[in-house]
Amino acid sequence: MKIISKLFLLIYLPIFSGCTRTPNYISIQNGNIGLEFNNILHSRVVNGYLTTLPDTNQFSPSEFLILSDRSLNDFTLNSRTEFAVTDEAGDGIGYELRGMYQDSVISVRKILSVTAYTDFPDMLIVKTTYVNAGRQPVQIEQWSANHYTLKNSASADSFWSFQGGSYESRPDWVLPVKSGFSQDNFQGMNATDYGGGIPVVDVWRRDGGVAVGSASVRPTLISLPVKVVEKGKSAHIGISKKHQIVLRPGEEFNTDPTFVAVHRGDYFSSLNLFSRYMQALGIPFSDAPQSAHEAVWCAWGYERNFNVAEVLATLPKVKELGFKWAVLDDGWQTAEGDWFLHPEKFPAGDSDMQKFVAAIHRQGLKSKL
Repeated sequence: MKIISKLFLLIYLPIFSGCTRTPNYISIQNGNIGLEFNNILHSRVVNGYLTTLPDTNQFSPSEFLILSDRSLNDFTLNSRTEFAVTDEAGDGIGYELRGMYQDSVISVRKILSVTAYTDFPDMLIVKTTYVNAGRQPVQIEQWSANHYTLKNSASADSFWSFQGGSYESRPDWVLPVKSGFSQDNFQGMNATDYGGGIPVVDVWRRDGGVAVGSASVRPTLISLPVKVVEKGKSAHIGISKKHQIVLRPGEEFNTDPTFVAVHRGDYFSSLNLFSRYMQALGIPFSDAPQSAHEAVWCAWGYERNFNVAEVLATLPKVKELGFKWAVLDDGWQTAEGDWFLHPEKFPAGDSDMQKFVAAIHRQGLKSKL
């Protein structure tokens, strides 16, 4: 497959917008993805796999700052450059778009970096730098990136999605999303013992979809909100992060790297791209040993109020049924997040736990917490 990756000026065609005006815009392409920017650095993502493009696919702010008293959405484009890139992710082309927000009080320069890698078609890596170009400090409360809208003019309530957040209520990660649906997908703790997840969200129609996510090798406390509006005909996705910082004159602030990807079909393609990109950046994926595929019996059936005797009494039946592992799930510790043994269940501390593990091993089972 030939990979197209270039920066150029195009005429804004009515087939994309239905608008009678034909202003210029910038298009960055990599395979079947097109990321298009207008003269105030609003953007839209175009999926070349989609069989139809609704006439309401408008430009909107995608990378912006939220301050204590306003939102910085419009940055007048004043320069663009293109350059070759070679790094741990391979060869590609980098694009830099510069714009300026200015009013009577503050001036902020926006430097938007987009990278298209040859080995990762249908995907673009995005990072934004904001520079305080004025004389007054700027109080940043939050930054946002990769905010896009997927339209469906054919029929309402026909979106499916992959939601990467983890919640105590254990909602499905893959589900249809209808009008009124909204989920933040915060990657931090969403309950005392639930949180994190996969830092990717994906929304698709029958003919294809769009995904956004973190491109950082380090865990980061971002949110990836998904919202369905307009009676189910518009699905909004994006990335945001609360980051309170005072940007003094001359100082700069860099957002976390993120990505946007398009695909045909469901979410598998975007998760596969995300996985391959993380591996290219050096995150290893070791082959799982055969024992990792063996059946596990979990003592959660006795919940947190278990006693050791009833768990041990169950082990012969666990062995008889062919399980290879026995796991003590929860309630053995004094509090969520620590490793201290509960004194009522293991009064002798470590020695009691060692005896408990030995009893599991005598049944020919492997043990884990």
